[in-house]
Amino acid sequence: MPSKRLEFGDFSALTGISNDSYDATIKNLTIASENSFAQLVPLRIVAGFNHVFTALEHALSAFELGSAFARKPELEFIIRLCAEKQLNRALEIAEFGKEPLLLVAKSGEIKKIARGIGFVGKKFEIGKNKAELMKIFGISKRELEAMKDSKSALEELVIEKCALVALEK
Repeated sequence: MPSKRLEFGDFSALTGISNDSYDATIKNLTIASENSFAQLVPLRIVAGFNHVFTALEHALSAFELGSAFARKPELEFIIRLCAEKQLNRALEIAEFGKEPLLLVAKSGEIKKIARGIGFVGKKFEIGKNKAELMKIFGISKRELEAMKDSKSALEELVIEKCALVALEK
């Protein structure tokens, strides 16, 4: 089943899988996305597309304002997506194996990059692993209950955690 392509400004996101190892996929991603933004993350750390695009917006804004924690926008995106200021910790959270993935890249280049890394588009549900997301982002049942009137309470709480990264020293 093909992946649904989602747009956000100049960027797109696709769900799918890679048949290569983590190291090979990251190496191919670096080559395929030279001089362009592209990042690949496991879907298990994604609470929803608003989470992804908020993290992307925060990462790009941090670069514009000179307040980024990382030296590359792709790495800053991982920091913001994982709500983890320490790059090494964020990379540990975002490391993936043979599992559903999300590719985020410039809209005009996402298909070329997907081909370059052997990314196979496939439709997957996002944000359905509630317990795992709560553990990754340190969200309690109490916090979730306080947001019970929201249709996307978990995603909203994850986005809040991501926004708080900017306030860390």
